[in-house]
Amino acid sequence: MGYFLGSALLTWSYVGAVSVMIALIVVALPFAWFGLTTKLGRVSKKNITLRAVFEQTGNVNVLSLARLFLFGSRDLWFEVPLPYYLRSATGMGWPRPAVGAMLAGYIILYGQVQAYAPQARSSIISHWSPYDRVGVVNADP
Repeated sequence: MGYFLGSALLTWSYVGAVSVMIALIVVALPFAWFGLTTKLGRVSKKNITLRAVFEQTGNVNVLSLARLFLFGSRDLWFEVPLPYYLRSATGMGWPRPAVGAMLAGYIILYGQVQAYAPQARSSIISHWSPYDRVGVVNADP
């Protein structure tokens, strides 16, 4: 909702938009402070140390580093150059509310896809057979 509201408020005033967003955060803070339990984010097992994270095989560490740069570059692209390109006259020239709506819609859709992905993947795996891909019929000889 922040992208929708923020982009709509930017048509009014930058300082006003930032002030309204800060006010909404201040309103939400007491609910978060008093409404959330202290057990949130804690594990029942022994916490893993940072040293244990890096004591994996070399392949896992390289994959982790690659994922860090991959997701970091995606997030940077999404926050800085993409909105600038969509707004600029040499780019798409969209108005602020349209840019905010597109980014908000993307975030919502991306979250929905990530939430559904484990279900979709497990249903594919549970029904998969090596014969399905080559079109071989399972028949008794």
